[in-house]
Amino acid sequence: MSYVLREANEILRIFQSDFHFVKNHRLCLAWRRNGSYFTYCVRVSKHSGALSMKNWKLGLGGTSAMAMGQLARWIRGQSRVPISAWEHWAGDQIRLAGDRGDELVAAIKRSSYGNGKKTHCVLCGADRCGDWWSLDNVVGPCCTFSKCQRSCKEKQ
Repeated sequence: MSYVLREANEILRIFQSDFHFVKNHRLCLAWRRNGSYFTYCVRVSKHSGALSMKNWKLGLGGTSAMAMGQLARWIRGQSRVPISAWEHWAGDQIRLAGDRGDELVAAIKRSSYGNGKKTHCVLCGADRCGDWWSLDNVVGPCCTFSKCQRSCKEKQ
C-alpha cells in the first residue's frame, strides 16, 4: 500500500471510521456493516470535488462526501482544497470530526497532503481557496470567482 494511501486512511478514520480506501486497479472505498464487507469504486465529481452522487448512496453528508472526495484526489495526485478548508470543516461551525477536530487538523498538517502547487488556486496560484473550478480541463480549488477573474485579467 502506498504511503499516501496509508496517510489518507489515517485521516479518514478520524471522521469516518467505518470506511477505508483500497487500491487495486481502481481506487475504492471499503467498509463493513452487519458482518458483511462492501467495496464501491470511488467517483469524484470534477464539478465539485466531492464524491459523486452515486457514492452518496453510502449515507454520507455533504461535508463528508467533499472531504472523502478530496482525499481520493490526493491519493490520485490531483489538485485538492488547501488545508484551510480542512480547518474550516473541522472547526466549531461544521464539526466534520465531531469532538476530534483538533486531531483531524493535526493529522492533515503532518501528512503530505499540503503539497503547495496541488492545493493552490488553479487559476491564480493563491494559497487560500474557497471555491471549486471546473472548465476547459482545468479542475481544482480556486479563490472566489471574482478575485480569480480580476487576477487572471491582470496577468494578461
